[in-house]
Amino acid sequence: MNLKTKRAAIAKAFGDVPVEPENIDFLYRGRDLAKIPAHGRQELAYFVEFDNVGQVIEEMLGRTRQRYGAVSFEKVAEPSIGRIAFDPEIGQGRWSALQSIIAGAE
Repeated sequence: MNLKTKRAAIAKAFGDVPVEPENIDFLYRGRDLAKIPAHGRQELAYFVEFDNVGQVIEEMLGRTRQRYGAVSFEKVAEPSIGRIAFDPEIGQGRWSALQSIIAGAE
């Protein structure tokens, strides 16, 4: 399949959004997956859902640090974060945000 055909299929599935060359194959393969409106365009539903989960975890960890202090937070957060098994490249930087919350407790 040529590049022009893939771009047309991506535009039909996601709308007229800029597509980086390195994302063409990924978006083309995901064109038939569930999508929801987010950030002013169609996004893959699982990305948005994952992002929402990351935000809830960040908020929960922030409340835990405020409520119990840095020492207790670190005892709870380190093993909890270790159990969250996901690819750090997914979720638009949520992993680094979670790591910065832990670092802020130290």
